[in-house]
Amino acid sequence: MCVGAQAVRFAGHCTHNPAAGVRQAKEAKQHRMPTPDAYDVVLAFARERGAFPSHTKGSCPAYIAPVMVLAYSARLRGIEVCTLTDAHRLQEGVHGQRRKGSRDSVTEWDDAMTAAWEELATRRSAIWNREGRNFAVPLRPEHRVLLVEQTGNPMAKSSLESAWQRFITMAMREGVIEKQDRFSLHGLKHRGVTDTVGNRGDKQDAAGHQSPTTTGRYDHALPVVKPPRRR
Repeated sequence: MCVGAQAVRFAGHCTHNPAAGVRQAKEAKQHRMPTPDAYDVVLAFARERGAFPSHTKGSCPAYIAPVMVLAYSARLRGIEVCTLTDAHRLQEGVHGQRRKGSRDSVTEWDDAMTAAWEELATRRSAIWNREGRNFAVPLRPEHRVLLVEQTGNPMAKSSLESAWQRFITMAMREGVIEKQDRFSLHGLKHRGVTDTVGNRGDKQDAAGHQSPTTTGRYDHALPVVKPPRRR
């Protein structure tokens, strides 16, 4: 008996999708934002292990810690950190050139951001000027990418994400954080927006969001409100 005839034989079977045309509910994405304590201990761990000689047991890339600082402080996505150039280093702060329709913004310098930028710039110079390397340093500041591979070429977002996954897995394996405290690289932007001082408008400007609705998905601070008062 052919499959088509068998399907017709069994009465009561549904012959079409009853949910066809029904709008599907969108599942909220997990932001995987670090707690303040998790951020602090993981950043300290990245600094410690980033100081180990490269490619030795227990080491992590030296760029992980400064990338964490810039992603958090300037509220940047991973791809936005990868595309930072010398042209984005302004006197007043870091020019965050954003994606997905968000507005650019300038985050004022603080000691942590200044140190992070200098660390990545120093690392880049060491790679570009390594003995025996014939690397043509771009003349225009907008072509001098801050975060580079060991080859001297700009670091791809996929390479940064892979390095982050290896690093955060090592942090969990060595008991720096528990599995439930694991956070993503993009979660650092959520943490940065949440920790931004001010009202929702201030946080929207800091994140570069076009609408307060988007900011609401990044701002996880619990509002403190006054109790009701009977009149």
